[in-house]
Amino acid sequence: MKKLVLLILISIVACKKAEKKTDEDSKTINEQVVKKSTFYTTGDCVLFLKPSEEYFKSHLKDEEGIAEVDGDFNYYANEFYKEQKDNYKIYFVEQRLLAVINTQNDTLFIDRDKEKLNYGVVIQQNDSIQILKGVNTDIDVKMALGIFNPNEIK
Repeated sequence: MKKLVLLILISIVACKKAEKKTDEDSKTINEQVVKKSTFYTTGDCVLFLKPSEEYFKSHLKDEEGIAEVDGDFNYYANEFYKEQKDNYKIYFVEQRLLAVINTQNDTLFIDRDKEKLNYGVVIQQNDSIQILKGVNTDIDVKMALGIFNPNEIK
């Protein structure tokens, strides 16, 4: 009987130690996931936000019209990129979390899931941040940046 009680106590202690190790491992894994799932940027820039392929397949692929939305987004983002790539830092971002850092090292964290920001544009210009939700044309982005010239329209 004493051996049985001793065996049970050893089992309980061993399980508690294993649980602590698992919690520490989970914390480390979660920190690594956050680092990999966060996009960091500093200074003036334009971020084009779109869902990752995995998110698209698991959450959006069955939504009506989503293929057209995705196609329009890619077209307008690429039009802006081709025209402005020498003038702005432009990034195409699929990460869920964004960390936008201004010149005073203040950081704005954006969780795209909480903001329902599957598609959009984040502009940091002169320490001011604009968030344009949804699909925006290259003209929309230029207007937000204050560089739109109506004489360019054909």
